[in-house]
Amino acid sequence: MNFNYFLKKEVFMKHQKTILLKLSIVLIIVAMNVLVVSAQTFTNNTGGTYTADCQAVVRIKSNTGSFAGTAQLGLTVPIQGTVDWASTTGGQAVQALHYTNLFLSGGTKTIPDGVFVGGSGCPTPLPGYTALTGGVGYSTTSGDRTYTGTFHYEGTAAQTIYAENGGSTGLNRYYNLDLSGSAKSTTAPTILEGLLAVQSTATLTTNADFTVGEGASTADGNITAASGNFQTTGTGTFTMSSGKTFDVTGGTLSLNSSGNFTENGTLAVGASGSLAMGLNSYLDIAGTFTNADLQHDNMTFDATSTVAYTATTGSQDIVFTSDAAPGNNYGKLTFTGGATKNATGDVHTRSDVSVAGGPIVMGTDCVTGFSFYTDGAIGNKISYISQNNNEYIQGKVVLRGTILAGTAYTFNNAQTQVTFSALPTTYFSLNVLPGLTPDKSADFDITRDLKRCVTIDYDGTAGNISTLRIGYVAGDKDVAFTGNEANLHFEEAWGDAAGERQKVSGGAGIATNSNGADPRFVQLVTDQAKGLKLSGVTGGGSIYELSKGSSIILTSKPMLFIAVNSGRWTNPNTWDEGAYPSSTDNAEIRTLVYAGIAGPAYGTVDIGNTTPENSIYNTNPIANSITIATGYVNASLIVGNEDNGDGYNLHTALTGISGGINAGLYNSNATTNVGDWNLKTTTPGTNTVNGLYISNLKNGSYTASPVIFGTAQITNTGTITNYQVIEIGQ
Repeated sequence: MNFNYFLKKEVFMKHQKTILLKLSIVLIIVAMNVLVVSAQTFTNNTGGTYTADCQAVVRIKSNTGSFAGTAQLGLTVPIQGTVDWASTTGGQAVQALHYTNLFLSGGTKTIPDGVFVGGSGCPTPLPGYTALTGGVGYSTTSGDRTYTGTFHYEGTAAQTIYAENGGSTGLNRYYNLDLSGSAKSTTAPTILEGLLAVQSTATLTTNADFTVGEGASTADGNITAASGNFQTTGTGTFTMSSGKTFDVTGGTLSLNSSGNFTENGTLAVGASGSLAMGLNSYLDIAGTFTNADLQHDNMTFDATSTVAYTATTGSQDIVFTSDAAPGNNYGKLTFTGGATKNATGDVHTRSDVSVAGGPIVMGTDCVTGFSFYTDGAIGNKISYISQNNNEYIQGKVVLRGTILAGTAYTFNNAQTQVTFSALPTTYFSLNVLPGLTPDKSADFDITRDLKRCVTIDYDGTAGNISTLRIGYVAGDKDVAFTGNEANLHFEEAWGDAAGERQKVSGGAGIATNSNGADPRFVQLVTDQAKGLKLSGVTGGGSIYELSKGSSIILTSKPMLFIAVNSGRWTNPNTWDEGAYPSSTDNAEIRTLVYAGIAGPAYGTVDIGNTTPENSIYNTNPIANSITIATGYVNASLIVGNEDNGDGYNLHTALTGISGGINAGLYNSNATTNVGDWNLKTTTPGTNTVNGLYISNLKNGSYTASPVIFGTAQITNTGTITNYQVIEIGQ
């Protein structure tokens, strides 16, 4: 039943199209059961006042109907009661005003930018207006609704967002949604084609699916996803302000937009909640990220998705990941900003890892800590923006999966790289900590060794490293360090006792290094046949093996060159390094080595054995010290002067200590010489030669002086045979 009340001198006209409230007129509608004003245009001029309870309705039934006047209602203050845009003809345009309660009935509607709703509904609404729980309601017989701008919920009491979730793009879905004033919630699926804005005065709780579309969504108030699927789509971005929380207490936060979801406050995934990152999605954690689930298998990541930890100050925790399924592993992982990134458990990745900040701390010592896993099957995936090792992962980095031969895998910093010629079974790891004394090295010497702990681990017995490169920084040198960085090379330590340490050799040349310039590194390229074998040995193994669990020491102490093949002193293939010693190195002889005598000689071929020592060393020593080892067949040094030129002397250093060994000759081989070792054609076999042998083989024109071998001192517990001259102490 409709009642139109006009006060003072106005006259009711049955077919009147306009209600005029002039300056001196006040229209008062009092809700008495059912009171409705039907109108085409509601003109409110200066001095006019409109008061209504929420049950009272102004019904606009014409497509041309509107609110107007010099004091038009709804411009800044919500229109009291309920306004129903009720044209049954399609295409009615809802006026962009502030409403207490808004109802749409009849035909199709266009809802423009700038519609505000401030009510929370009516306790006892009119019949047919029962959907006004959040100030908005639509008739079940109304037509499609098209939103073309931002729809605002501005109530100061709790509001329930009307569930617009139409299945067709652009119809019966919100475009942009702005929330202010009070707590907002949803009870049914809600879809936004555009963006969401939660003002600082409001909060949002979703209890069903909630979909956000294009644009730059922002939340200056807290959001709680209590159930359903809170989903981003398209290319839209979403930014949570500092100090604000996105709390996934139930349901799922599904990131399916290629735009960044940026959390400057806290993203908290509850034990009953979950996180799902889809194709090309991007989660930027500038603040805090937590997960209350014990196993963290409530998180899934597409391989193309990115999680970026970007805090700039203080410290930031890295949420650990489950390894129950590949999808539980991070896809792409990025670290930027100066904050220390602290692991809370093992981190599993299966795509690109970019380090441009940090450090990323997996552990604080050489033994304990968490592991950072990367997948070797898709090639090298860890990259560093800086090449100077100032950005790094501290602790254990594990390469796993189907590791590829010939790929240079990057580990803890830009200059720490490993290339395999034969593969470990399923994993290989380096546990690297800067500025820390290496594990398993009781004889560590801060004057010559770097304070960088590098521990290896692997599985299988068939792996082989073709290139080992370890990066370091200047800070790894103790203040007492007096070594020459240009001499840095590798040694291996495998136990706590002093002396359980040996050189690491690759057989293809001496380890190269950065010579003390940034970016700093030590690199060993190996002979493929020798390599650095990952054979599962313990206790160090040979110089061509790396024991499981050993420490790799970066040391500047003089090199120990070991003769592993019979041949001339200047033949690189004679020595384990694939190069001959320098004047300051120490030499250990485990085969038959000759000097000053042109090959072929003593059963060796001429290839590589024809370079005179004087062309390499000139007047310098051929080594600091020479040790003829015991326990090796034919371990011997045979000295002549056949092709070194008149007056040339072969000698060790006359003074000094190199690598803990005094200059001189050390002969501990007690086997007796048999045979005439003055003859180049004498071949070891039935006869053997051990110890030092000074022959009379000399240049044919060299008659003034005999062959001379000079040394600072001789320590002899075996056999020395001298046919010419040994000079000591020169």
